Amino acid sequence: MLEPFVLRKNFDFIQQFLSFDVGLQNELDKIWYFWNLGTTVTSIVDHSHFFHIKVEDPRLARLFFITSVYASCSSAERRDLWAGLHQISLSMDGPWLGGRDFKVIAHNGKRTSRNTRDSDTSNFAYMMMDLASQMQGILERVRDAEYRVDEAELDHERDHYPSHRDILHQAQAVLYRTLFIYENFWK
Repeated sequence: MLEPFVLRKNFDFIQQFLSFDVGLQNELDKIWYFWNLGTTVTSIVDHSHFFHIKVEDPRLARLFFITSVYASCSSAERRDLWAGLHQISLSMDGPWLGGRDFKVIAHNGKRTSRNTRDSDTSNFAYMMMDLASQMQGILERVRDAEYRVDEAELDHERDHYPSHRDILHQAQAVLYRTLFIYENFWK
């Protein structure tokens, strides 16, 4: 839960009201996390602009990290935010989830009610657009490769020609390579 706008003294009440066993809040009381027993959450970095935690759960294959950002709109404070996030990125050894309404950071108009573009945030906005287009391209390639394998399997099941088997093996190889690229995208 981000930016609860609730007094710190109400933290326990909110935790119970939402039926969570455990809760954690950052030093500035702007970012709250709640979870149930069985999950282990460890505070890694409590920064003035973000809260970074490690989450471990025996029901999941591996641990993961969450960084919730509570950023100010000033460019000086954003530089401090980016530097802190960069430091975290250097030590990551698992999946990492970041959360915040980054449009507020990337577009002055979101906080000033004007249609403006701040040059300080342009690089971030372009990076987010690049990431989204890369992700879309990867997902489309995975979908297409899976479709080609499905078609090749049907052809091979209908007619057991050696050429159909070769086409199936080639389609499977393309799918495996595409999935490898997809998995490395998230590392």
